[in-house]
Amino acid sequence: MRLRILISVVIGVASAVFCWAVLTRLHQGAADFTWAIRAAQHLLAGKNPYDTPLEQYPLTAALFGLPFVWLRPEVAAALFYGISSALLALGLTRQGYARLLIFLAYPYWAGMLTAQWTPLIAASAFFPMLLPATLAKPQIGLPVALTHVSWRGVLACLVFLLLTLIALPSWPLLWIHQFGYYEHFIPLLVLPGPLLILALWRYRDRGHHASALVFRRIHSLAHPENSARDFVYGVLQLGSRHLALVPVPAQL
Repeated sequence: MRLRILISVVIGVASAVFCWAVLTRLHQGAADFTWAIRAAQHLLAGKNPYDTPLEQYPLTAALFGLPFVWLRPEVAAALFYGISSALLALGLTRQGYARLLIFLAYPYWAGMLTAQWTPLIAASAFFPMLLPATLAKPQIGLPVALTHVSWRGVLACLVFLLLTLIALPSWPLLWIHQFGYYEHFIPLLVLPGPLLILALWRYRDRGHHASALVFRRIHSLAHPENSARDFVYGVLQLGSRHLALVPVPAQL
């Protein structure tokens, strides 16, 4: 266990430092994590987080941004990505260390360039108390949430939702209003999307991960730019889980 923790800390620190360096060099601020921090700041100030069409995250994302609102944007995003990476590494090493090779995959490094949520969402597949992360970016988190249901995870999600409703009771309606500004697509409705149905052919074959493999390969052909989402799919495949066919965003 000590070795697992040590390796996870090293991965977390290294990824945080590199993420900070990239964001600083490219002048991206907190990149994708900006919207969680902004929503948290608006909540603390008693303002409406959805006063701009660019704020398209559910309010659950703001709760993850709260611990970072007083930090410089680059530092906040780097810490978020580093902590997420450390938690993911800790989960991946439960059954050995070979799975850590996933940190060499391009989608992981591509996610680092914009401080994506995918490592934290992927980590929630291993730790039920992290399942609320799937509510922060549901278009990516839904496959994890549907395949890793537990009473602890459900309870954690309910607590998160309750806290957001206490903070801003009207936020679900405000968030739904933002849907009109959201660029999205449904994989089944774009070529070669209909071939995704082939994933159902081997849905119950957990031994070979065939369903997830078919889904990932066809989806990658249709939209090779969606690296962050492919990273989550890869972790789910390693965890012997299967994917749900859900609407996903045109951009992350």
